[in-house]
Amino acid sequence: MSVPGTAQFALGGMALEIEPMRSVGGAIPNGTDDLCTLTESLQLFADDIGVERRTVEGWR
Repeated sequence: MSVPGTAQFALGGMALEIEPMRSVGGAIPNGTDDLCTLTESLQLFADDIGVERRTVEGWR
């Protein structure tokens, strides 16, 4: 899927809202059922917009 440049920035911003950047070793879910890992959250977002998770990670 080809996405125009401005859309990439907008989608990257949305991905940052879903999963803000963290410092190395920053807070992560502690295994509770109601939280997703970073990878899971970005995969759900990627699935919703129809692109690969790695693409979303790059935009983020």
